[in-house]
Amino acid sequence: MKVSSNKKHERERSRDSSLQKESKDKTPKKRKRSYSGIDLPEKEEIQDDFTKYKINPNIIERLKLKQIDNLFEVQKKVFNPIYKGQSVIVSSLTGSGKTLAFVLPTIQRCIDNKLFTQTIPQILVMAPTRELSIQTGREYSDLSSKNLPFKTVLIYGGVSMEDQIEKLKIGCDIIVGTPGRIMDMIERNYLKVDNINTIILDEADRMLDMGFEESITDIYNKIVSIRKKNNIQVCLFSATIESWVRNVARKIIPNKDEIFIDLVKDLSNKTPKTVTHLAVNCIKSEKTTTIADLILCYGGKNKSTLVFVNTKRECNDLMISDKLKQEVQIIHGDINQPQREATLLAFRNGKIKCLVATDVAARGLDIPSVDLVIQSEPPKDIDSYIHRAGRTARAGRSGTCITLYTRYTECLLERIEQKAKIKFKRIGAPQKKDIIQASIRDTNKNLMSIDDSMIKLFMDDAKKLIEEFGGENAVARLLAYVSGYTDKMKSRSLLCGAEGWITYSIKWKNKFQHQGYVWGFFKRILKDEMKSKIRGMRLFSSMDGCVFDYPEEGHEIFEEILYNDRYYGTNYTLEIIEDLPELLNIDEQRNYNNSNNNITLNGYRPNYNNHTNHNNHNNNNREFNNFDKGNFNHMRDNNKINNVDHSKYNKKGGRIDLFVGNLPFNIDEKQFREFFEKNGLKGIEFDARIALDKETGKPRGFGFVSVFNKNDVSLILKCNGKEFLKRKLIINESKK
Repeated sequence: MKVSSNKKHERERSRDSSLQKESKDKTPKKRKRSYSGIDLPEKEEIQDDFTKYKINPNIIERLKLKQIDNLFEVQKKVFNPIYKGQSVIVSSLTGSGKTLAFVLPTIQRCIDNKLFTQTIPQILVMAPTRELSIQTGREYSDLSSKNLPFKTVLIYGGVSMEDQIEKLKIGCDIIVGTPGRIMDMIERNYLKVDNINTIILDEADRMLDMGFEESITDIYNKIVSIRKKNNIQVCLFSATIESWVRNVARKIIPNKDEIFIDLVKDLSNKTPKTVTHLAVNCIKSEKTTTIADLILCYGGKNKSTLVFVNTKRECNDLMISDKLKQEVQIIHGDINQPQREATLLAFRNGKIKCLVATDVAARGLDIPSVDLVIQSEPPKDIDSYIHRAGRTARAGRSGTCITLYTRYTECLLERIEQKAKIKFKRIGAPQKKDIIQASIRDTNKNLMSIDDSMIKLFMDDAKKLIEEFGGENAVARLLAYVSGYTDKMKSRSLLCGAEGWITYSIKWKNKFQHQGYVWGFFKRILKDEMKSKIRGMRLFSSMDGCVFDYPEEGHEIFEEILYNDRYYGTNYTLEIIEDLPELLNIDEQRNYNNSNNNITLNGYRPNYNNHTNHNNHNNNNREFNNFDKGNFNHMRDNNKINNVDHSKYNKKGGRIDLFVGNLPFNIDEKQFREFFEKNGLKGIEFDARIALDKETGKPRGFGFVSVFNKNDVSLILKCNGKEFLKRKLIINESKK
């Protein structure tokens, strides 16, 4: 597993300012720069960017104080249209400088028309979140000076209205805020919109998707009715502008005369080119541990990591987990605004390295130096992935985006690949070797920071340790202790992240037709008990081998049997792997098998019914006994395992559902799942869910457990009649 090298990056207050400064610092003088698929001119050609556009000298001075001396592509494209008062719809990649793209021309237009009086608002900017409102407001405020004063007021929810009302009474030139609070202030007559000339919708698609369409339309209509004219300039900015967003925009853009500037449409990659997209298959029970190990291996203690989760509960669970070695802070809807702002500031300034957030942090956050983005599962809409991945690799820097998925959500990865025009590299969960190397890497970096005076204090003890353990042994023990890994570490599946499993690769010299060949091979040389322990088989895309999981406990016997079998001339290689080869995806594997003698995948195991005569065409291999002759009488009935008839169980997409009744009414899914993990299902892929009342949201006293391997059904049925919180469970077939 490769761990990206650490780089120090300067952190600035403003999002766009930081981006442009970093781009400038990293660019060789005579080299063409490419940012997010957009070629920027050589540095010699852009020193006079500001003279090409009508930008006030006082504004230029403020920009140069922030070490900005050139404009990005989107800023060049939109400056003149916005300055001339035209309405625009702009689509540009996340991190490309969209905020400054509308800040500069709107300020310059007001300056030249002498509209700034610090009393009556001229510009209204709406954003979907409080965080983005604060950042945009700061962009405007940073360009104000004694020689060119103008005032910006922020209006957003989650905080007291009194301070905002007082600032509005004093007067201002620019309003930045969220649609709900802005509408509230207009209706209460605290916000005067008589002189509003320009309306900016930042992250427009996000606002409309969040249900702000009615509020935005009402605000626009209110301004039009007060001003008694509809020639107000409307500008929409976002990383993604779908056709439905443009249709909504036309309802409020006057005269339908907007200019559409799309800097994303023709790009082969809808995310920055310098993002590495990785995907890890991980079962739910191992998600926290896997995320912690990914942060250690790909981020470490010296890089900034942003983790996206779907629920507030996931946020809280990660924060209190003892698996994460780094200090973690969280942001979600229940965190009060002052705390959220303090957390974001600490993350931007590098005081904390790991931030876990729900989707509230997905758009427009002022975090220019994120090195690693982790998503606990693939988002269901493409735009969310584009925006989340856009938190890293900003301004031409490199970054990594890792997405966790399960067999349920693998199809979402394929959809993202198609729509966003990217390619995920499937990797396994970090292994023991990767974790130890990453831990030592971080330790070694910190060794250089130890003061010499402190080293002398430990010299005598160091000599004693060397005498007792020997030099290398003593150092190894200390490294293990410092890294926090002193107990025996279990192996982890590369296929699903489960602890206690080893991932093997088996490869033949010749290709085969379908998965039945592999299972037939194992049937020939393994007892049923040992064969039933094989999990998660996935075929090579080259169709000459496969990968699978086997329990760490007892793996030596498994390896010895396969090793001895090779003396009979069977031509294959077996090895424990550290990286996943190119595999068929689930759909490809299922379709490939269906097209060959009707073999299907039920969970991890194939159905051998209606399936005969599978030869590997290898003359060196001995015959597969009855298997090659098409005689399956020696095989047990596929629908009867452990004396249980599984043919009656409900099967949906390869899973088997079982009904669990007589549940307590005061439990949650975590308790429900933990019960089955303690009763034989730990390390096995399964899904446990409780039925909730639609109106009250409370448990209804029953639920369902799903497994993907028929052998695991008996483990669940063994829990029938067992006590769970003083109630005896009733487990039987699902009638869903």
